[in-house]
Amino acid sequence: MLLYECMGINMVENLGKQAVDNSNRHPLEEMPSFEKHLEGPVQNDEEVKLPPMPSQIPVGDDLTEEQRRANDKKAEKQQKYIDAKLKEYNITPEEWEEVSAYKGSGYFIPSSVLRDIDLFKLHIPDYGGMMERQELLQNPKELLDSYCKMYSAMCKFGKKNKRPILIKRVDSGLFTNERMKSRETESFLSFTSSEDDDYDFMFVGDKGPGGTDAVLLEGRLDAGLPCISFPEITKETTDEAEILIPPFLSIEYGKEEGKYNGYPVYHIEISKKDNAQIPTLSPERKQQVLNSDIAYRYYSKWYSLRRSYSFDSYPDGEKEEYDNLRAEFLAWQADFKNILCTEFSDIEKQIQLPSDEKWSKFFTFLGRILGRTGGD
Repeated sequence: MLLYECMGINMVENLGKQAVDNSNRHPLEEMPSFEKHLEGPVQNDEEVKLPPMPSQIPVGDDLTEEQRRANDKKAEKQQKYIDAKLKEYNITPEEWEEVSAYKGSGYFIPSSVLRDIDLFKLHIPDYGGMMERQELLQNPKELLDSYCKMYSAMCKFGKKNKRPILIKRVDSGLFTNERMKSRETESFLSFTSSEDDDYDFMFVGDKGPGGTDAVLLEGRLDAGLPCISFPEITKETTDEAEILIPPFLSIEYGKEEGKYNGYPVYHIEISKKDNAQIPTLSPERKQQVLNSDIAYRYYSKWYSLRRSYSFDSYPDGEKEEYDNLRAEFLAWQADFKNILCTEFSDIEKQIQLPSDEKWSKFFTFLGRILGRTGGD
């Protein structure tokens, strides 16, 4: 069976057009250019401000009362199933709330703050829509809390997951190239269960102009790795059948295994990283990082400039301010990642500890029994 058939890919039909033939260009040879996507300069001289998120407007429906009751009953049954699954994996409602809100939205929580590269600099303002929950950039303590809740849920799921999970992903050459260098997952990453052959690769068009920078990944998550399987928790079998994995896992890329319509396919291996020494920040620096709003100020400046001017053609005064904010942001980002690594390590130890304590108590009890027996 062909590789793309195993992966359940039907890109041409899903995209409604022939995929771009980039078979003569290796997607990782150069950084993709996003300036072609940028909107033209703003016509007025007024300062561009981040618009508020639109309010949710309820939309009416034509359902009968009987259909509404049937839908409510179905939703109630689904919620009971989810609640039972969360109880099975010891995932709290608060943890699940964060995981659920992140699902399917690359900007719900700014994963870019975990990357070694500057996502704000490289991406266009409307990529993935306006960044949601911008207030998390203003309060890193809340951002840290949100990440930690997600990771706690993933560790709990991974601890009880006894079987490997086959995964696949439509990635971009830009980020694939960076992960090849770092050899780790640099943010929360969304994969799709390969067991769902109905998955549509609807995200190819987002990867560079017309999808020219798309890269296909396929691999396996070993049992026990931190992750969240939405098909397992929610019985999700349509749409993405999403598998969410955390940052700081080891990721290894094999050689290109073939192409599908010009898109390269890579096999990946994801595993736990060896315990590395995490740089320790001073208490003073940690407080500075968690009290800083540099991520929000930098994002706001970046967004304003990219909406006001063509690619990287900022006036000298604006560019100097932008460059200073960017340097401060990247230094902050590196320290925030160190804090997060430490927090994640503590969370993982706490979740694994109860099982270890039970064995410790058992062996202590056994030692006492054998000791008494030996003394008789």
